[in-house]
Amino acid sequence: MPARLVIRGKGRTVRRTLGQMNRYEREYSLLLDGLKAEGKVLWWAFDAIKLRLAELTFYTPDFIIMLADGEIEIHDVKGGFIEDDAIVKVKVAATLFPFPFVVAQKKRKADPWTYRRFGDAKDQMEIDGDWTATTKPSFPCARKDAREIPESH
Repeated sequence: MPARLVIRGKGRTVRRTLGQMNRYEREYSLLLDGLKAEGKVLWWAFDAIKLRLAELTFYTPDFIIMLADGEIEIHDVKGGFIEDDAIVKVKVAATLFPFPFVVAQKKRKADPWTYRRFGDAKDQMEIDGDWTATTKPSFPCARKDAREIPESH
């Protein structure tokens, strides 16, 4: 598979092969597998789509997910600090495409997942809010009406 070049701050470069998960993505895939076994997720795929945001500007989200009710969501998994350009791409994609976009973040390995949802009219007020002010949702899709699901999958 072709390598995807990811540039990090301060001149550091990280190479990642398309379709190869990092540690946070692997952990998230296990969470999705558990939710699939419970019937809350029907299907998911990793690095399956590439969205064109503008001329020569693309966004490849980590996961595309089909929920039990048939709704499609796009999930991007982030570990540690989130680069500004990553959030900008998610915001732009949420305005261009008819799917909810969710950014799942884990600052450290032992921390719980935090989620940020973009693209739903009901959630537009949260877009410019403080990242740390988001509450832990009951499920990665960050639905406010869902019941609590333990993270031990």
